[in-house]
Amino acid sequence: MAGRKWVIEAVLIRRSFILPQCGHLGGKVLVPTSTHISRLISARFQLDLMKSTMLLIARTDSESGKLISSNVDAADHEFIVGTTTQSTLPLAQVLAEAEDRGATGAEVDRLEKEWTDTHNICTFSQGRVHLLRTYAFCLNISTSESC
Repeated sequence: MAGRKWVIEAVLIRRSFILPQCGHLGGKVLVPTSTHISRLISARFQLDLMKSTMLLIARTDSESGKLISSNVDAADHEFIVGTTTQSTLPLAQVLAEAEDRGATGAEVDRLEKEWTDTHNICTFSQGRVHLLRTYAFCLNISTSESC
């Protein structure tokens, strides 16, 4: 369309690792908090350089997100959960394999629920307490028994 000028009035930055998904769909992968903050700072800095009055909107699906792309950010540690159940595939791998074979959203949700129901889910701190209690219990058992 000749003569038409397009102006961007707002920018939306999501905390999602991959393309946006509808809120009701499972399998959301979040980026670490520090990555999201860096994106916001960079965007605001760029808008300041351009002397723009553009609106910057930050959105997160962290309330419903179950997966995170990295555990590098200490600010996320208290919210990251794992399992003390050994000899099992990680949840992320189970979900990825299901999606690779073309599983529906309902199937992925069912797999996630089954996995979490059959595994002892805990935070890293809770996992350390579990490990220390197990180790302390083993120390109290006679040395002839293996733990």
